[in-house]
Formats: sequence, structure tokens, C-alpha cells
Amino acid sequence: MTLKNFFNVVPNRNQTQGQARLAQLELKGRSIQTPIFMPVGTLGTIKAFDHAFLDRLGYQLVLANTYHLVLRPGLDVLKQFGGLRFFAQWDAALLTDSGGFQTYSLSGLTRFSDQHVEFRSHHDGSIHHFSPESVMEAQYHIGSDIRMVLDQVVPFGAERGQYEEALRRSNLWARRSKQFYHNEQSQGLLDNHYGDGYPFAILQGGFFPDLRERGARELVDLDFPGYAVGGLSVGEDRVMFQEMAYLSAALLPADRPKYIMGVGTIQDILISVDAGFDMFDCVLPTRNARNGSFLTSIGQRNIRNAQFRTDEQPIDPECQCHTCSLYSAAYLHHLFRNREILGAMLATEHNLTFMRQFLDQVRTNIFQGNFSSFMQHWLQIYPFEQGQRGSLDISQDS
Repeated sequence: MTLKNFFNVVPNRNQTQGQARLAQLELKGRSIQTPIFMPVGTLGTIKAFDHAFLDRLGYQLVLANTYHLVLRPGLDVLKQFGGLRFFAQWDAALLTDSGGFQTYSLSGLTRFSDQHVEFRSHHDGSIHHFSPESVMEAQYHIGSDIRMVLDQVVPFGAERGQYEEALRRSNLWARRSKQFYHNEQSQGLLDNHYGDGYPFAILQGGFFPDLRERGARELVDLDFPGYAVGGLSVGEDRVMFQEMAYLSAALLPADRPKYIMGVGTIQDILISVDAGFDMFDCVLPTRNARNGSFLTSIGQRNIRNAQFRTDEQPIDPECQCHTCSLYSAAYLHHLFRNREILGAMLATEHNLTFMRQFLDQVRTNIFQGNFSSFMQHWLQIYPFEQGQRGSLDISQDS
């Protein structure tokens, strides 16, 4: 593994305020421009969408999940095919989550120790163990280009002591993950069939600034190729999310990619870009699409509403995607009212196109020095909602 040219921040003489930035990731021979939104393909598939067309939509980096892939189809199958890329004929670069969140959210019985986490499969109740080392090795066999370390997730509203213990254990596991990766690479114990891949650490600490600061200091000392922020967008209110997002981004090194996990609403992406984050993922654009909710240039629109029954216009008058170019809102309304699978497929393609075009606009406005006004414009179209954000459980979805 070499960090040379893996991540480069693009100098921007037009930037006048905020921490929004342009950068470039080099993965598998691809130059990936950031800020970037990554579609979630938990099991090596994006629901209601043929990932063979990801390139056509402009996506070069997608997310899959170690927990789910280890359980099904299993590492034996993935090894047989030479990794997920060959198993699923997936041409994009690949980031895999460690499965730490899923061991917390899906398992009926989870036991954490410094050695490993023990959990029951949500499929059949069988008992499994994830250690920092086994998770890194699993991601090697999956063949991902960015590999998240195992961490411990704490539910929102827990006592400070629980966050403190989870932070201590997560950072201990990060150290072990980095050492395992270094040992395996330096000793040649893992061959080069699957390629190198870059381990990313995950900053925990809940909603306590001093814990976030302590955690960041320890992780930065470990000199990871990239850093993620976990434990946000789990039910906290908007003010709390913003405070922790801005603080966490500022604590991480400027010369490494910064990834805020599980963030995918228009509002949260804008705040996160302004804080200085480069990478985002969330199931909401595709999950909401399957439920008839379209992201559009004039706000979020529910195609099931009666107002669309006779609407001859596309659901988004400014969109040129396949869905909007061919089909009226009335036809989409008809599909969803009758639970036709095509409706979910067309909505998913539209929302993925919208997110890609939205991030294109984000990068353009950062380059032009207009991001602050761009953000305010979109926050008028997608205003913050009052009250609790609600937990975004991504454990079984994509």
C-alpha cells in the first residue's frame, strides 16, 4: 500500500469561506472527484437497479457491507470468484463497511469484549465472531478498495460511560486493524490477487466534544490513509448533528479523505460539505425511491399523491434522466398505485441521477467560490424539519 497520489486536495483560489473543498481519490485506476455521494449496495446489489449502468450514471465508487456478505453468500463463495467485483460483475471502485453497526442493530444477542464482538446471525440465529483482524481479512477477500475498521456503535441517548468505553474499544480495534494490515502486507501473507486497498479509521465519541477530541488525537497518531466519522445521524437533533459534524471534521488531518458515514439527505450533505467532509453514503435516496418519494429540483415529491394522477409532465421538469425523459408523472403514479416493480426501478434510477447531478453542482460551486450561496439556495428548497431527526437504520437496506 502506498499513499502517494491516493488522495490530493485541489487548490482553490476562489474559496473565500467555509471548509468545503475539492479533492481527488485514485482507486483502481480511476480518478474520483470529491465531494462524492456513494450509493449503498449492501449485498453487492443496489435494490431495483442494475449496477451495470452505474458508469452510465457517473458513479465510480459504491458501498457494500462486510457483515451481510460474510453471512451471505459467505467468504467461501467470494474467494471462489475472486472477490465481489467478479462475483457481481461490479466495475466500480468499492468501499466496504466493517459491519460494526450491523452487529449492534441486527443481532438479537451481541456481546462485546476487547478481543471481539460475538453476535447472532439475523438469518438463522447462528453465532459468529468479528475481530479487528478477521474483519480486515474478510474485506481483503471481498476485494474492496477502501476497508473500514471494526468499531463499536452506541445507541443515541446512552450514558457518557458507554460512549467512553466504546471509544476506547474502537480505538484499540483501530490500532489492531492497522497492525494486522501492516503485518500482512510486509510479510506477504496475503497475495496480490485482490489488490491492496486502504484501511480507514472511524472516529466515535458520541456527542461529547472532549471524547471526539481524544479519539481523534489517538487515531491521527496511527496515521491511517483516511478517516471516517461514525455515530452521527442516529436520532440527534439538527443542532447537535451540526455541532459534532463541524467539530469532527476539524479534528481530522487536512491531507486525508474525510468520510461522514450514513449521511444522505440534501440538508446533511450540504452541512457536511461545508464542514469539510469529502465522502457520504446513505440508503435514503434509493429506499425512498422504492416508496415513491422522488428527489427533484423543486423539492421532494411523493408520486402516490392524487395530484399526479393526470399530470402529463415529468416528475422533475428540469431533469433529463431516462425516467423523466420518457415517462409522465401520471404514469409513474399509476405504477406505484398498482405496486408495479417498474415504478421502483424508474424512481431509483431518477434519484440516483439526481444525487449524482447534485454533487456535480456542489463541486462546480465550490470551484467557483459560490458554495455558501448555493447551500442557502438548496436549503430553501429542502428546509430542515423541526424536531428529532430519527434513526436512519441502514442495516438491512440498500
